[in-house]
Amino acid sequence: MSEEEKTEAAAIEVEDAVLKAEKAVEAAIEVEDAVSKAEIAVAKALRKAIIAAEKAEDAKAEAAAAKVAAEVAEKKATGVVEVVAVVEVVAAAKATAKAATEAAEKAKDAKKAAVAANSKASEATKAAKEKIEAAETVVLAERAAAKAAAEAAEAEGGGKRKLKSKSKKVVKKPAVSQKKQSIYKEILGKQMKIYKIPDSRKEYVKYKGELHLIADYKDLMKQKAIAKTETKTKVTQQKAKSNTKK
Repeated sequence: MSEEEKTEAAAIEVEDAVLKAEKAVEAAIEVEDAVSKAEIAVAKALRKAIIAAEKAEDAKAEAAAAKVAAEVAEKKATGVVEVVAVVEVVAAAKATAKAATEAAEKAKDAKKAAVAANSKASEATKAAKEKIEAAETVVLAERAAAKAAAEAAEAEGGGKRKLKSKSKKVVKKPAVSQKKQSIYKEILGKQMKIYKIPDSRKEYVKYKGELHLIADYKDLMKQKAIAKTETKTKVTQQKAKSNTKK
């Protein structure tokens, strides 16, 4: 392998590496978009958790107020029946307060989980950005190396080689004659030349200096044949009449 071929192969390898790095950047950007969506979802969850915690605290306050009212009623109540009723009210108030407390604790736990998820999403976003920056740095370095390799190859080739902008290999197509071959088809027992109009798939034939669609040409020939047959029939009938008169 000559030095020129080696240089060209190295340039192609560098350009392939540049393309791979660009794909890596695109993948990193997609990751960043996914992380952004995750951050939005986490923010929504955090907001819901905060609202739930506020509602739980309100319920807890209402339960405490009900408890105080029950205690006051218990003190004011007299008689066994009233005492029993007050005890039931107090028990219900305590149960409500307990449920409110549990709901508040769950809301706090949800809030903590949402904060932790938000922190993880922020870390993932930071890591994705760092990967993107690193990939972009690699792409720039690979491009610079490819350009230098191409310039070196061009210098060795006496200035005849051109800098490649893409790594696609140019495939030489076989030379094809620009003269179009005429197409003939057998129509009504005759070999006739076929004509085509640009940007159209319809096929035409030439008859008496004019172009006709193949179907129209066939209809025209049938009509002429019918007319000839009728003319011959009339001539034959006239000859027969003249012979009969004689």
